[in-house]
Amino acid sequence: MFRPFPNQEVKDYLLQETAMTNYGDFGQYHTPNDSLKSVVKSELGGVMTDHSGWVDLPLMLDTFKEYFEKKQCLLQHLFDYQGLHLESNTYQVNNEWTLSFNKLIFCEGFYGRNNPYFSWLPFNPVKGEVLRVKFKEDISLKEMINQGVFVIPLSVGYRDWE
Repeated sequence: MFRPFPNQEVKDYLLQETAMTNYGDFGQYHTPNDSLKSVVKSELGGVMTDHSGWVDLPLMLDTFKEYFEKKQCLLQHLFDYQGLHLESNTYQVNNEWTLSFNKLIFCEGFYGRNNPYFSWLPFNPVKGEVLRVKFKEDISLKEMINQGVFVIPLSVGYRDWE
C-alpha cells in the first residue's frame, strides 16, 4: 500500500533512522512511479507499506460460515459476556450447555467498544462506505493507496454487494 506523505514534517519524521528502525521491513521510502503519479498527488513521495492488504470481508465471512457449517462447529448465538468464565476456559450457552476453549477470538469490529475486556481501547468507528469507480481509461494501478481514503484496485471479476 502506498501512503503519500501529507507534508514535509511527516516525511522528515518517518525518514529518521530511528523511525525506519522501528518500522523494520513494514515500510520503505518510495518515489511514486508513473502509474501512481497519474492517480495520486504525492510530490513528497511516500511510504510503500509491506505486509498490508485488503480482504473481501463479505466473501471471507460467507466462506468461513460454509466451512464451519460443513464441519458442524458453528454456533450462531448472541454472545453473553456473563457466560464467559476465563478461570475455567469455558462459556455457558443460555444456561443450557457449556463450551470449553483453549483460545478465544472476539470478532466484533467496532462493537468491541462494548466488550468489557477491550472497552478501554480507543476504537475509531468508520462508516464502511464504498464508492466504486470505473475509469474510462486504463490507469494500470496495482498498488492500494491510502491518502485519507483508500483507493483499492479490484480485478475485473470483483464481487458486487447489493
